[in-house]
Amino acid sequence: MYVNDKEYKYSYLLLKEPYEYMGICEGHKHSLGEWTLISSDDMDIHTYSNMENEIVLLGYILDIRNAGLDVEGILKHLLYSEDILDELEYMNGRFIVLLKKGPQMHLYTDASAMLPVNYCKDEGILASHDIIIKEILESNGISVDEYEQHANGILDLTRFKNIYKFNPSMRLNMNTMKFDRIYPRYEREVIKSSEALDRLKPYFQEMIKWLKKWEGEMILTLTGGYDSRVSMALTNELSDRIEYLTYLSGNKDRMTERAREIYEIDEYIVKEITRNFKIKHSLINLERFDLTGTEREELKLKLQSSHSFPLLAYFRHNRKLHRALHIKSTIFGMGKADFPLTRNQQPLKIAEMVEFVHGVPSWFKARSDYDIILREYLKRNDHHEGVSLGRHYHDIFHLESRMGNWHSNITQETDPELIEFVFVNSRKVLELLQSPSLYERKNKVLYKRIIHEYWPALLYLGFNEKEASYDQKKLGMEEELFISNLNVIDLHGMDVSSTKGTITFMPVDENIHPRNLYRAEIKNNSTKPASLHLKSAFQKEAGRGYINVKIITEDHTTMDMVDLAKGYRMELAPFETFVFQIEYTRPFDKLSWQKAGRLIINY
Repeated sequence: MYVNDKEYKYSYLLLKEPYEYMGICEGHKHSLGEWTLISSDDMDIHTYSNMENEIVLLGYILDIRNAGLDVEGILKHLLYSEDILDELEYMNGRFIVLLKKGPQMHLYTDASAMLPVNYCKDEGILASHDIIIKEILESNGISVDEYEQHANGILDLTRFKNIYKFNPSMRLNMNTMKFDRIYPRYEREVIKSSEALDRLKPYFQEMIKWLKKWEGEMILTLTGGYDSRVSMALTNELSDRIEYLTYLSGNKDRMTERAREIYEIDEYIVKEITRNFKIKHSLINLERFDLTGTEREELKLKLQSSHSFPLLAYFRHNRKLHRALHIKSTIFGMGKADFPLTRNQQPLKIAEMVEFVHGVPSWFKARSDYDIILREYLKRNDHHEGVSLGRHYHDIFHLESRMGNWHSNITQETDPELIEFVFVNSRKVLELLQSPSLYERKNKVLYKRIIHEYWPALLYLGFNEKEASYDQKKLGMEEELFISNLNVIDLHGMDVSSTKGTITFMPVDENIHPRNLYRAEIKNNSTKPASLHLKSAFQKEAGRGYINVKIITEDHTTMDMVDLAKGYRMELAPFETFVFQIEYTRPFDKLSWQKAGRLIINY
């Protein structure tokens, strides 16, 4: 599609009369009542109609209950459905659905709005790109103001005032230009990870069938973390057709120590996966690729982000890909409870909810009108008290802002070289990801179960660490540490030092993170009971709430590291074991917080 002689790939425009677009916008035209849809040659569009009813699909769609349904079958089913919201729960893909029944028309998106929708409610215009709306309005004599510093990707904002990104949890009445919330619709159900997996398996199996029918190239981006490992596990049956790709960016010499560590861990893990599983894998250094000159400047004007420009340069100019399916692992954060535990975990009041707003840079929060902008965002997106219906507000915001705005901007950068696919991009699957307990989500229990179900050997290698996850004790490979009659038989993420009568455990480095495991199992390896005195050296009251110590025997005891400074006595029977685990509630990168995690055992 061309707008003012500039080409926009994989683009569309929806507008009402009386806006003049002839001579401004050129592309395929389709009439929908009082609306006109204009699209580019490469935009995927499917329609189905019956009498005065019509449904239009932009992008691609699949039904996770039945991989055998083609697009026409899905559209027909949606058009005749008496409960469109229930049907949309089971739709994966990257799509927009325009549903016209009689004179009424509504717009829906996929679960995370991966196919971007920008809109100007006041003027009744929607488009794939924010700047297309700006060009049309200005060509019709309507001025559009730009933010002094680009606000794109923040909340639901774009580069231009009064032009917003569509919230995937809302639907739009195209007749009235009013929104109403369609997700969540019911109270969260809490179930065990094992039951969640049982419910997920039929949907995963249908998605695997759908992928097997894909005729083009397929790539899967792989890192050292849980999310992409789950995606990889689900592709086991078609791994011979998939290119697994890891792209590393940045010059290690210019990185912070923590960034370099993450880089090296990712590099280590993916090389070990390649070595052990003999997959087709490419390791790409994005330092070697980037867009330049006129191409780069034009895309910066058209797009709201430039996050993936090096990746686009690689796929467009080096690989010359076109419409390859890109299996991504975004949105998986919805099932990991990635929110601070030091705050109220059941925020019911607006003041408590906004504490979990994230992805807003400090310079934007420093604006004098930030509170007004935030309040208008909440109102515009119907973020009222109780909106989450038992889900965590952090996850609601993450889905609707970080995914619906920031992430959809990123997916647009590689159109049409890549077509994004995410296993969990349907509301039904997202519900099941959020259904386990907080403990199980924090410990990735469901994700580990999925990997174990579909490609169990992938659990062999560690996650975000340079360690294998196999049980060395069972294999007889363990090197045990004996201190007096105490035997340290299992140690994770901790250094150990000892003097006469004292053992000190401390996190291995100063880059502390809640996801890291700091754990030890200790056995009394004698025929006599052992009297132990556990204590910490952290007494600062201001540090309360940041470090917990879990002591596991037949019972579980959890206490704050500040309280442990007073000491904790325990008796360990002959050949009995106990476990302690140090849990941080937020990341730290200072030596003082590493030392704050010391646990001292006097024996």
